[in-house]
Amino acid sequence: MGNDPASQQWRRQTLEVNKQNIGSQVAVQLASTTTLANLTATDPETMDYTAVAGHVSTIGSNLTQLASGIKMAAALIEDRALSDLLLDSARRLAGATSKLLGSTNTTVAGQPNRQEFIAAAQTIATAGNQILKSLGEPEVPIAAQHDLVDQAKQVAATMTETIQAANRVAGAFGAQHARSVMK
Repeated sequence: MGNDPASQQWRRQTLEVNKQNIGSQVAVQLASTTTLANLTATDPETMDYTAVAGHVSTIGSNLTQLASGIKMAAALIEDRALSDLLLDSARRLAGATSKLLGSTNTTVAGQPNRQEFIAAAQTIATAGNQILKSLGEPEVPIAAQHDLVDQAKQVAATMTETIQAANRVAGAFGAQHARSVMK
């Protein structure tokens, strides 16, 4: 790119558009992560698999768009250290998203690992915040990050209670069935 006024104006405008798109996509990623946490916090028999699939799809397609926008923004940012920080944050977000989707897959299969889910959700919030900070955008308030983590913890507690209740019912049914067979 040249240093002429037209090239510099194009760079600034393109970077600004990418910043706005990235901010929107980070918001979508956080919202979908939170919704996915809530949707997978139920008994697998009552889970809304269509909604889960929709949010998984949203997260996946959004991540692709987010990566493209971040690559463009990183190329347009003149400060190499800031550009590298942006790319590193995007890598952490992508890794955490992969872990979140893997955890969602095991949850849907009836083998939830909520601690992994919570850790991934927290990393997504932190990386999303760092992406916005790298772009000079207002950071995600710490309270909002804590809300996401708190909701994920509530989901984990609810899932644990549901599994314990299911185990009690299964145990009671098994004991009752054994008594009826012995009669």
